[in-house]
Amino acid sequence: MHEYTIAEALVGQIERIAREHPGCMVRSAVVAIGGLRRIVPDILRFGFEGAAAGTAAAGTDLVVEHVPIRIHCHRCNAESELDEPIYLCPACGHGDVAALSGDELILKSVDIDNGRNSCSAEHP
Repeated sequence: MHEYTIAEALVGQIERIAREHPGCMVRSAVVAIGGLRRIVPDILRFGFEGAAAGTAAAGTDLVVEHVPIRIHCHRCNAESELDEPIYLCPACGHGDVAALSGDELILKSVDIDNGRNSCSAEHP
C-alpha cells in the first residue's frame, strides 16, 4: 500500500508550508496524480487522514486531481489519451509511442487561512 507512504510525504510537505505561515490553519491541499501512478484516491485520502492526525495537516481537505495518461505516436504523429497504460497508439496500433503525461505526483497548492483572510501556497 504505497498510498500511505505518499500520504506521509504529503503531510510532511504541508507541515513545512504551515511552519512558513505561523498562525495560519491549513484548509485544503490539491494533489495531481497521473494515471500511471496507480494510486487509489480513496485509499490515499484515508492514509492522509491517519498520517495527518495530530499535525498541522489535521483536518485538511485533500483534493485529488486525476491527470490522464497521454501518449504521442512517432509513427502517425497522433496524440491520444489512454484509460490503461497499454502503450499502443489507438490511431494506428503501433508501439513506437512516448508518454506525454500520466506519471505526475505533484502537490499543486495548499490553502491556508489566518482567521482574517485566506492565502494560498502554490507549488509548480
